[in-house]
Amino acid sequence: MNVNKILIQPNQKIREALEILQRTSLKSLIVVNEFKKLLGILNDADVRRALLKGANIETRISKFYQDFKNIYYVTEKKYDFKLVKKKIFENSLFIVPIVDDKRKLIDCITFRDKDKKILNTSKIPVIIMAGGEGVRMRPFTNILPKPLLPVNSKSILEHVIENFMTYNIKNFFISINFKSEIMRAYLKELKRKLKININNITENKPLGTCGSLKIVEKKINSDFFLSNCDVLVKLNFHEAYTYHQKNKNTVTIIVCKKKVKIPYGVIRNNKKKQLSQMLEKPTYNFLVNTGVYILSQKVFKNIKKDTFTDMNQLIEKLKKNKKKIGLFQINEKNWIDVGQWEDYKKSIKNINELL
Repeated sequence: MNVNKILIQPNQKIREALEILQRTSLKSLIVVNEFKKLLGILNDADVRRALLKGANIETRISKFYQDFKNIYYVTEKKYDFKLVKKKIFENSLFIVPIVDDKRKLIDCITFRDKDKKILNTSKIPVIIMAGGEGVRMRPFTNILPKPLLPVNSKSILEHVIENFMTYNIKNFFISINFKSEIMRAYLKELKRKLKININNITENKPLGTCGSLKIVEKKINSDFFLSNCDVLVKLNFHEAYTYHQKNKNTVTIIVCKKKVKIPYGVIRNNKKKQLSQMLEKPTYNFLVNTGVYILSQKVFKNIKKDTFTDMNQLIEKLKKNKKKIGLFQINEKNWIDVGQWEDYKKSIKNINELL
């Protein structure tokens, strides 16, 4: 169960609660605030009681959910799965939230779960490539580095980091090169604001998507996420990381299916250069790279020090060496590339829906 699918906030309406309950068929939702701090549980029975008392589907759920003080929840690393399952069946519970020491939601256990091994993501490294010049976003990137361009009230980079933080990921390395002094000042403030670990990777010259990885080789002691600074994905990072390790991939690429419509009539010809087929504005489906990856530590020995290396070059090298390159697919609606003007303008409208 992807816990994000069963979350609801107090200011949402009964109608929205019913829609989520219908989609998940789990009979319970976890109530959280905007920072994913556990507030309580809302069962389908709570909704029925609210409606019987005179509420309607446009009424907010804030007065009807069970407060966290009156529900059963557990803290990560401090519970026994078998005992929790026993409690679920003895008390006819549908769901038990799992939180950290500050009551921030990490995951959940449901009556359907046969086992539950919570992945400790807090120490999994995330490397964000933020050293590029942002050529596609000129003239604004002549003044600001691309990672600092605003999307609503935050920079693109802050949105990317907070997206990882929703899964309790707190260990970040950020490569900087273009307008590095501005980036250093911003990252210092962001580290203080978000209370996370941010390490700067300083490129003395542009090193491509992967060239700067060699700089942090000795600081990375596990498989890690790699992300472009201008992409946002709605992704279960726990599930993707577990998939990567279970399949023993050297690299796992997060991909999505993208529909591309050709705005012209497409002509196909035969060997005699005569018309064989004409397609009017056809649509094609492609698997595209979202710009987010999971990499094994093994990749470091395939990268030369102080050498420009893009991801496609690294992938080709790994393929030649017969390393496993896996794919983890997400829905097209769960990916935004903010690095082009049209997508940037769309992201301002759609980012709240995505995250």
